[in-house]
Amino acid sequence: MDNLYINVFPRKHDSVNGSDYIANYPELSKALKQCAKLRKQFLAYFTDGTLIGNCILSQPNPHAVTAYVLPDRVLMIIMNRGGAQSIAFNVDLNPWLKSESGKYEARTYNADGELVSTTELAGGVWAGDTAQLQPEELALIQFSLK
Repeated sequence: MDNLYINVFPRKHDSVNGSDYIANYPELSKALKQCAKLRKQFLAYFTDGTLIGNCILSQPNPHAVTAYVLPDRVLMIIMNRGGAQSIAFNVDLNPWLKSESGKYEARTYNADGELVSTTELAGGVWAGDTAQLQPEELALIQFSLK
């Protein structure tokens, strides 16, 4: 979420790091593949965007939230830190995106990078929520000018 380098070396029981295959850890393998796909899909945010962390939020949130800003759009990533649930959040886009019309669009993506919904926003302050997320599952929301 924070564009950090991941160095993964699985190990066999009672052995050294790097002694086992990632494929032998299906959950880890799936998570790494999801992250690689999302990074590729949203690469411009990670390479050209400005990381603003949870500063997009207008109220504190107990879940992991981070965001990246490009001149005409913002990507917010949310990770569920609890049990299966929908996560409510409050954002203020006004400091990050200036819309002359006062309209924005929010596109929500699931952890596989598939578009789930599109919402038109009037004004830069929005109280939204994610779909039901499993523990440690991601949701991504891309805000753009309308």
